[in-house]
Amino acid sequence: MHLLKHLISVLRPSNHTSSATTPSVSPSEAYALLANERRRVIIAYLADMDMSTTDAGEIADYLSSIGDDRTPAYISCIQVQLPRMAKAGLIDYDERQKTVRPLAPLDTVYEVDNFVEHILR
Repeated sequence: MHLLKHLISVLRPSNHTSSATTPSVSPSEAYALLANERRRVIIAYLADMDMSTTDAGEIADYLSSIGDDRTPAYISCIQVQLPRMAKAGLIDYDERQKTVRPLAPLDTVYEVDNFVEHILR
């Protein structure tokens, strides 16, 4: 029960925080986003970038450096992963330019993933 309460407190801003400045992600949405291993890796990569803008090619290069085939990783990024993350409000994604800018909710989902990983070890 403690784990669930912590996750909900992380995913939903407190009453002291304006929801206009800190968008929330529902627990179901966070779990759905974290259900895909490649997406978890992308979320971690973007969280480590400290809100810097990058592009799909750089993300695919990173995935390739940790063992993914670059071409399938790139295609997955531009066709599935990045649009899905943009729809959830984790990133701004320019489909034409293939640029990605992390948004505040990405850090929240990343924190939830780290918390769950830590508890399960």
